Amino acid sequence: MIPKKWNPNLKAVVEWEKDPKPHAAIRRDKYGRLDKDDYLRHASSYTRHKMIVDIPRCSEKICLLQVHFLPCDQVAVSTTYYSQG
Repeated sequence: MIPKKWNPNLKAVVEWEKDPKPHAAIRRDKYGRLDKDDYLRHASSYTRHKMIVDIPRCSEKICLLQVHFLPCDQVAVSTTYYSQG
């Protein structure tokens, strides 16, 4: 939730998981569903990341946050104007 009044100390905590082998084969059953045990084995190698980033000032009254996931496990947050309709 973004407060109505911006201040320079606003931060966003961004946490995410990354699959180091996104194209690895995971066994499936005869119906095409992922094999639970094989998926859990694969998911156990996910890496977890967390960054605290500044929230930039929004010049408009209604703004949204956009989170950008960048290479090398970096994150950027930007604001964008939201107009209804």
